[in-house]
Formats: sequence, C-alpha cells, structure tokens
Amino acid sequence: MLMTIQQSYSVEGLRSTPLFRDASAETLEQFARVCLVQRVPSGTELIGAGERPGFVHLVLEGAVEFFSMEAGREAMLCTVRDGLAVGLDALLSSDEPVHGARTLTTARLLAIPGANLVPAMSKDAGLAFAAASIASTLSTRLAKELAEQKLRTSIERLAHWLLRVQRHFGGADRFELPYSKRTLALRLGMTPESLSRNFAQIEKSGCRIDGPFVTVTDRPTLEKLARIG
Repeated sequence: MLMTIQQSYSVEGLRSTPLFRDASAETLEQFARVCLVQRVPSGTELIGAGERPGFVHLVLEGAVEFFSMEAGREAMLCTVRDGLAVGLDALLSSDEPVHGARTLTTARLLAIPGANLVPAMSKDAGLAFAAASIASTLSTRLAKELAEQKLRTSIERLAHWLLRVQRHFGGADRFELPYSKRTLALRLGMTPESLSRNFAQIEKSGCRIDGPFVTVTDRPTLEKLARIG
C-alpha cells in the first residue's frame, strides 16, 4: 500500500528535480498543486506489466525495477534510481506498453498526474526537453541491458555485474549483494538454478561467496571472465 508522507511539493522542491529544472514559473505553480510525494515499501507495483500509467513517478530516493511478463514467465529489464521517471515512456508513446515497474527498495516518489503532464509539455519547451531527455536515458539503459543479454554468456553477465557492484561500493573487496538471489537471477536473465551453478563456477575465478556476501579475491581473473579489457 502506498504511504503518503506529504500532500504537496513546493515550487523549490520541483525546481530541484531533473524533470522540472527548466520549467516555467507557471508550470511549477501548476504542478506544485497536483503532485503528491509518497514513500512506498519495497515490492510495491507502480505499473502493471503492459498497463498504461495514470501517473508518472519521479524517483526521489530509492530504486525501481522495470519488469516484463509473458506466458507466466518474468524478466527484470533494468533498474532506475534517483532522478529518473517511471511511466514517462509509456505515457508519451502510442505503442502498447510492454513492461511494468515496482519498487526494488523502500522509495520516495513524486507522483505526477499524466493527464496534467502531457498538455503542459506542449506549452513548456523546458519541461518537454527534460521529459525527452529522461525518456531517452531509460531507452539507453534498456538497450544496454539487451546488449548485455545478447553479447555475454550467463556467467560472463554475472562476473560483469559483480564488478559493477564492486565499483558502486567504492572498489571494496567485500560487499553485500544489494538484493536477493532470486531478484538477481531475474536481473541477469537466468533461472535461480543457473545462478547457483554460476556462483559455484565463479568461485574458481576470483570470487568467494558467503551467503549474501561477496569477496573479490582476484580481480584480474574476474575481469577476464567478464571479458573486460
């Protein structure tokens, strides 16, 4: 269930977001009256797979995952964090939506009514440019994820992802997986069983796995497995 923590958002608060940074004063005043700030728990579905959203959710804090479902199977497409918008691409496109979105962590979101956003973009070039830029960023993320799926084997994807997470933690040799192994399997496009086999294999290639904790013991070997450099 969505937990509202604030019924409105100030003009100054809107101006601090990537979407409204270059919007006109009139646009800011309009959306300060209709936007809603929400804090939601992990696992909250914001958009059902294939649904057209009534609201665009701008991520202020936390992480949101995009997913798709087909014939009872589910795939995690990508993850977005602060500054990006959920539902903006589906709102602007005339094509049938193909993915849904849900919170991956507890998240603080700015809910923006789609019925207000589209007309405002036709009048405010600054808002329209920002929306196009944010939608383009998501498109690029999805394209990168598709390339990862097509060009790397499952164990190469796991090795590459572990190295990216290590960089996120400042290069620390030991870090904790940011989410469950089931979610990670969806994220990397493999079954939980395949992920377990790949973890067993990767322990021979520069990593030690201890429950949710990963220790990188030989980074050059892990980079070679990930086909980096």
